Amino acid sequence: MKLLFVLFSVAFCTLKLDSSQFIQTSESSFDQFDGTMTVSEDTYDVECDCSELGMVEIEEAKCHPSKIKLTQDREGTGSTYEEINEKLSGYGNFSYARITHSAFRCLDGRIVDDILGTPGGDAGEFVLGLLVYQDLAGVSYTQEDIDEYFEKWLKCMDPDQFYMCTDQAAIDHVMKELAIDELDIYNPDPEIQDKLLDALVDPNNIGDTHLKLLVESPHLYSIQNDAVKYFIRSFYQTLWDTESPLYELLYLDILEGSHAETAFLEIKTNEQCLLDQVAPLVAPMESEDDTMSVLINHLDSVNIRRGQTAEFFVNKVAQNTTSKLTVKTMYSRLKHHGMLFLDVTGEHIAKDLPFYTASFV
Repeated sequence: MKLLFVLFSVAFCTLKLDSSQFIQTSESSFDQFDGTMTVSEDTYDVECDCSELGMVEIEEAKCHPSKIKLTQDREGTGSTYEEINEKLSGYGNFSYARITHSAFRCLDGRIVDDILGTPGGDAGEFVLGLLVYQDLAGVSYTQEDIDEYFEKWLKCMDPDQFYMCTDQAAIDHVMKELAIDELDIYNPDPEIQDKLLDALVDPNNIGDTHLKLLVESPHLYSIQNDAVKYFIRSFYQTLWDTESPLYELLYLDILEGSHAETAFLEIKTNEQCLLDQVAPLVAPMESEDDTMSVLINHLDSVNIRRGQTAEFFVNKVAQNTTSKLTVKTMYSRLKHHGMLFLDVTGEHIAKDLPFYTASFV
């Protein structure tokens, strides 16, 4: 993780992200700030609400997309082309996120916030890295291996929070399974944690659809699901270890209500935005009362995160082995398997929905 210096004064604070990025703010609050960021001699207006989900948000992107080209890729039952077009037109000026320093959230239409979306969110991308590295390096994992790799990732990742989602239905199911009346999933009673960990890797108790499918139907992805279950256990063990500062980096999002998605929307950005490593944020739902619920997937932006994942596994995991794995090979395989995983998960969660692509050009 890049070293973060915070200097407070009455007038302003400066956050040093790395040698070329600075944010200056007018308030001495680290939880919520706005100001400017200079990246490669370009200045951006930014906002960050670190009290909820850490994201470096750029109000005006220098890549200047001039229009959105909306296409319908597949017909289905749900939101019409006109409704999706109206949703996107309602934004006016989109907010943009600094991809390398922002969390990805899960492929779920119940989220109300503006997001970067990908199957499984940050958790899905880390699991993808585990599975691809396992295949390329020809290794078998233990729980201790995954614990070690996840701890390393949390210590060196660029975003200040790591995201995974579940839902209230999954929590209710695990409570019924364990015959308990109350459960604080963020900090459960130590006496039930071992049984709870065993229960939380059961597909019926996994609230994220992508992770659930990886565990429940690994043959669809041509994988062994041990690594996925090890990761889920590692996530919750870290979340519950309040004596370690790492638990504060985890963001477990408990989604309410049932799935009622009405469309699948791919977000593509132009070449300059990808070079600048920024992407537009889009909300699956505009409000909790919204009748339109859209699965948001940032198709090309997530490849920037996969570049970070490739560097991590080659430089931090494989460095003490005899593996000759390169970042280029790891990155290529992450992109390939990421698309395959998206196809499988997308067909299961959106098989009857219309598919659209919004290209920011």
